[in-house]
Amino acid sequence: MSVNAAVEFGAVLRDARERRGVSLRELASNTKITASILHGLEDGRVDRLPGGLYSRAFVRSYAREVGLDPDETVEAFLKAVPEAQDDFNLKLIDSKLILGSVLNLPIIIAGVVLVCLIVIILWFIFGARVDQSALTSEDIEAPGVSLSTQQPLPTAPAESTREDISFPGSNLDSGSDGQFTVSVHPTGPCWVSLTIDGDRVLARVMTDGERESYEVENQLVLNIGDAGTFEFSIDEEPGRSLGGDGQVVTVEINQTNLQSFVSQG
Repeated sequence: MSVNAAVEFGAVLRDARERRGVSLRELASNTKITASILHGLEDGRVDRLPGGLYSRAFVRSYAREVGLDPDETVEAFLKAVPEAQDDFNLKLIDSKLILGSVLNLPIIIAGVVLVCLIVIILWFIFGARVDQSALTSEDIEAPGVSLSTQQPLPTAPAESTREDISFPGSNLDSGSDGQFTVSVHPTGPCWVSLTIDGDRVLARVMTDGERESYEVENQLVLNIGDAGTFEFSIDEEPGRSLGGDGQVVTVEINQTNLQSFVSQG
């Protein structure tokens, strides 16, 4: 800052005020600027000014009251006090940064909310899948619970009927080694569980048109959810009816009672 330039600029302002016949007190009242600041401006003591935009505003108000062109007076002030321009630019940049941060705040909040919503949606989707996958066919014993997405099973009663019929001897030709073949082929949606010689080989919902065949060494435990839609055969001989519609049945078939499960007519 050039002290002489600031003093000369202040002198120009004082001369204009005095030619206008306006006292410093009147000027302070009209511009709402304290007399001490106006006096310092006229003396070239710009250190008493607030700086930046406020200094420019004071100079503009002063010029307007004493009949000087406000824009030209401000331009002359910035030439006499260059640091006032630098200070103003610095404050303007800071203001833009602050304003930009405030304007970006809603965007930041919206982004956080969006991320939370995505996490909640994914939790519901994959959480439900995990719960559903926990219900494997090996864990479900109660017929009437459908694992098929094609057709729902009819509601099954809570109780099941257990058959373990023993007849001495067997007229069915099961081969020299005593093995026999069982085939299951329901006529409609039916839960079917087969345990052969202690190993579970099938546990799922079967539908019309499906057929599964297995070799049995000693024992077959058959659990079905709807006896009315279930059909089977033993060594290609049709099996007898095991119950009515919606009836839950569990039977054990072995070499001793094999003949009793073959249809007689």
